[in-house]
Amino acid sequence: STTLYRAKDSKAVIVLAQGDKQGKGLAEMFKFKSDDGKFDIYGVLYKPKDFDPKKTYPIINALYGGPGSNEISARYVSSLRAECRKGYFVVKVNNRGSGNRGKKFLGSNYLRLGDVDIQDHADGVRLVTKRPYIDGKRVGIVGHSYGGFMAAMGIFKFPDVYAAASIGAGVTDWRNYDTIYTERYMSTPQLNEKGYNVGSVMTYAKNLKGKALILHGMVDDNVHPNNAFQLIAALDKAGISYESRFWPNGGHGLGSGASQTRWEFLDRVLKP
Repeated sequence: STTLYRAKDSKAVIVLAQGDKQGKGLAEMFKFKSDDGKFDIYGVLYKPKDFDPKKTYPIINALYGGPGSNEISARYVSSLRAECRKGYFVVKVNNRGSGNRGKKFLGSNYLRLGDVDIQDHADGVRLVTKRPYIDGKRVGIVGHSYGGFMAAMGIFKFPDVYAAASIGAGVTDWRNYDTIYTERYMSTPQLNEKGYNVGSVMTYAKNLKGKALILHGMVDDNVHPNNAFQLIAALDKAGISYESRFWPNGGHGLGSGASQTRWEFLDRVLKP
């Protein structure tokens, strides 16, 4: 709908256009408080094809989540997401540190990448999995680049929330990434040692209970493959199994077959 509001008191003056109030029912917005109580966190829950509230479904937390990014907006959803066509719910959350919410919201994860941002996604998942038709034991998290970092942080830091993670070309330690980006949000390792340790995936690698798939291109000149190697070394040291696939000629966008590899993994683990 399109409504005209009065600026001085926010009162609605007139509805200029009104569509079908029922809509297609493919998605719904929700909100919850951040764990520090300072912010409303907004999310969108996308429903699977032919949704039946008497059945139970797995859910995918699809995310990017990097500083200044935007996961969702208050727009009408007119078509199914690809994941929903396969029988998944999808949850997306605008975490602390994302854009279009002002300086305080943007700066709330300053010096804390991998801390409050992934906390908001885990809390959003905990909220929606209270619904009887979403299976809280079949929760996947999927991301690429910064989203790969978030997917890794999610399954290692919150093993009670996530059962599967597809980690695409993810940073695993901010000491490995370029300074012009990293120091803008994290300062230097010398001045913010705690932040770098809290934001390192290897800090939590020993916690893995679910299934992790590590995907990386061997000629990635954005997120160096050493990020994946260090995570694998930590998992090997802890005696924890994982899955991986590397593309010898793959850059940051990975190679052909990445999508197929990801879907085969998610469908096998989460069973939509």
